[in-house]
Amino acid sequence: MKNRHRSGMTIREVLIILVCIVVMAVLLLPGLARVRRVSRKITNTTQLRGIHQGCVTFSAGSKKATGDGPYPGLKSDGTLVTEFTWPTANGTFTAGKTVHGAEPATRFTVMLNKSYFTPEYLINPMDAGREGGKRLVHPIGTSGVDDKVVSPDNFSYAMLRIDEPSEGRRAAWAETISANEVVLSDRNIGPGSGAGQAASVWTGVDSGEWEGTVVFNDGSVSYVIPSDNGYDTPTLAKTRYGDEPYVEDDNLFADDDPMDVTLAGSNAAMVFQDATTMVDQH
Repeated sequence: MKNRHRSGMTIREVLIILVCIVVMAVLLLPGLARVRRVSRKITNTTQLRGIHQGCVTFSAGSKKATGDGPYPGLKSDGTLVTEFTWPTANGTFTAGKTVHGAEPATRFTVMLNKSYFTPEYLINPMDAGREGGKRLVHPIGTSGVDDKVVSPDNFSYAMLRIDEPSEGRRAAWAETISANEVVLSDRNIGPGSGAGQAASVWTGVDSGEWEGTVVFNDGSVSYVIPSDNGYDTPTLAKTRYGDEPYVEDDNLFADDDPMDVTLAGSNAAMVFQDATTMVDQH
């Protein structure tokens, strides 16, 4: 009698293979998650650097007699644009629309409509609540809107506060290139900026800890983890704006000592919601 050779695998062999696949997946998934996170950090860094470069390009295109002009939101003399009227020459903006130059939304809108970057640049790749700029441009005829206007729903990043006159932050936004001036950052999504309050899209809204990317005015970019330096708030060891004195232990999302008039306007203060609000409350 001829021997019968069976083909295929037994149930036991299939189970062994499945167990091996599951074990490999368990071992590989954390590594893949880390790779994905690193990739998103790199993308985020590229985007923030590109936005800062947009500021620099805007400044170069607004030259004055003494050199380059200021960043968006300021007039050529360094004073604030309090009623910014959109131009209408190219049909991009609604005639007569006025906004405040200190609001991050206004400054982003100016650069976006000058094509210094695409809408996707405004969205942190970790920011699942925002749709890569898809909601950024309102189609003609939708709710009577026919312009490209950014709202806090359409961007992920905080900008330097410039609403109050000073020789510090206002001077930095007037394009004094310095490695000590933070001008852009990931925003604060926590309920406040104190210990156990701040948070970011990298840590989660309930984490009580902020970490994220910051852009300095010389174009350098750094991913900051304040807790690694012993801080329980979103703090940098030292900043300096314009020709003002250095500020040590500077909280990015707070006017650290608003009663000190010598400090007012010379420390880091990153706003998101509007010209003065330093946390995402919308």
